[in-house]
Amino acid sequence: MSKKEIKELNRIKGATADAKTSSLLLAIYLNIDPTTVSKWNTNSSQPSLNHIDEIGEFFEEDNRDLIVKSNRTKTGLAEAAQQELKRLMDLGVSPYLLDSTGKATKKLNPEIVEKIQKFVADYKKKTKMKRRNRQNESG
Repeated sequence: MSKKEIKELNRIKGATADAKTSSLLLAIYLNIDPTTVSKWNTNSSQPSLNHIDEIGEFFEEDNRDLIVKSNRTKTGLAEAAQQELKRLMDLGVSPYLLDSTGKATKKLNPEIVEKIQKFVADYKKKTKMKRRNRQNESG
């Protein structure tokens, strides 16, 4: 993943600065490699929820304040994707790969993964266009 593609998901670096402490101190407190904290600070890696909780305890901050808010709008995407999965399965597309005897394995079927991912991308485009059209009509 390139630096341009890294999405800011946590604000551990900011919390460290706000507390006037160092990443080294945080690493020592958590008993982890300092490069791990460095990766969290650049958002190239993310802490587990257990680590978020320990960091919140250390900085005396609510765990939610250590995670960047996303401000997503509900569009019904998950429900629509579930309906699409049901439709595909009704058509006989298995969510799992089948072995030579026709028994489902534990591996996901790449065909259905691709179809659901395409459905989600198309759904997002459609809802984004609808939102834009509504804004243009009201603006």
